Amino acid sequence: MMRQLLAGSVLAVGATTGVALAFLVVGPERLAEQVVPQVVEEVDARDAVITKLQAVGELTTVRQRTEQIVPVTRTRELWGQELGQATLTYVAVGEVEAGIDLGEVRRGAGPGIIILPPVQILDVKINVDESLIAGEGKTGLAPSISPEMQQLAQREALTILQESALCDTALQEMAQASAVEQVSAIMAIAGVSEEEIEVVPAEVEGCDDR
Repeated sequence: MMRQLLAGSVLAVGATTGVALAFLVVGPERLAEQVVPQVVEEVDARDAVITKLQAVGELTTVRQRTEQIVPVTRTRELWGQELGQATLTYVAVGEVEAGIDLGEVRRGAGPGIIILPPVQILDVKINVDESLIAGEGKTGLAPSISPEMQQLAQREALTILQESALCDTALQEMAQASAVEQVSAIMAIAGVSEEEIEVVPAEVEGCDDR
């Protein structure tokens, strides 16, 4: 009789209050999970994008062909007196690669903004096959024009190209604009629109800023 009454009570409660029935069946802990709103931590969409971009590492955005004329001299002396001088004019044909290190991408101050790192000169090289000796000259008892003079010209040309690339704001602006385009394209492939996340470049640094 008690079992029948208890069963009837449960059925009666269930008929009038669905929540009470759930309480009796699943227990108070489970009911609390169903009734009390769950706190969900908000996820910033930029975090996933930044993580994927950082995994790419260095991104070359511009390759620029360049030329540099380098004169090299070699002098022969005896007891402090110049006996003659050899000159070599070398035309160095090189290539400068500029881009950014995506490992340094960071959040911007505003919502949905990521900031790209400053442009870097990633590589400078001399194409020895295209470079050439444009002229040679000797005065007096000049030393011979040796392969070492050409190698010296190549080293000097490489140094000049590196220094000029660091100060070339036009090259940096070109690399910067290309970086924004390429990063936006990478995000588009990943299904992220420009409306969701805005890519902002860093300021271009001149020689005075370095």
